Amino acid sequence: MQIESIIIQRLSERGRVQIPSWGAFYLMEKPARWDAITNTAFPRGKYVGFTPSNTTTENSLLPAVMKQMRCSMEMAESWIARKVNQWQSTLDSGSILLLQGLGSFRKNGTFVAEKNNQFDHYSFGFSTVMLHALNEPSALESKVAASLKMVTEQRSEGLKAWRKAAVAAAITALVTLGVYQSNLRTEMAGWFAPGRIIELDHSDRQPTAPRTLDSPIEEEVETVVNT
Repeated sequence: MQIESIIIQRLSERGRVQIPSWGAFYLMEKPARWDAITNTAFPRGKYVGFTPSNTTTENSLLPAVMKQMRCSMEMAESWIARKVNQWQSTLDSGSILLLQGLGSFRKNGTFVAEKNNQFDHYSFGFSTVMLHALNEPSALESKVAASLKMVTEQRSEGLKAWRKAAVAAAITALVTLGVYQSNLRTEMAGWFAPGRIIELDHSDRQPTAPRTLDSPIEEEVETVVNT
């Protein structure tokens, strides 16, 4: 038989258990609370506490042990004392004393209750919850992100401006060639409308002087033609 189960039973019935030469376990009501150090949320309920006391002779476990073991008072007292001595030997050896369903004792006697164990039946189904805070970006990270965003926006604006400049340069070149202006004829660009007769003006050319026949063959041909 485990002594922890008897202690838990007496706590549920009476709310307090006194053990000679050790101390008293008791239930304390606590509202819903938040522990910022451990990032843990505790629901409302009754939790186990402990008060060390080595001088009291009150034994709240005695009736329950006698009933469970069906033994005399002397045997029950001896069994409880043996359990307490085992607890103390564990602490003296430097180990942690773990009482299942209640909590643990450190070497210096500090009691740490189990976080998920409470005795309030109105809070049945609720348990402690550990929450992990979201990591907020530091000032340096925010500044780097803003700088990257600014560089990206400037690059996008630069590409837009470059495209506009390229289009404007192309339009200027077309206007210079006379293609883009709709009020000018296409002949300016070297094309001619189909079906039109092109007249060439040679008035500015100098008259061609008559050729002089220098070779004998040309003179002979000319004489034959004249006869």
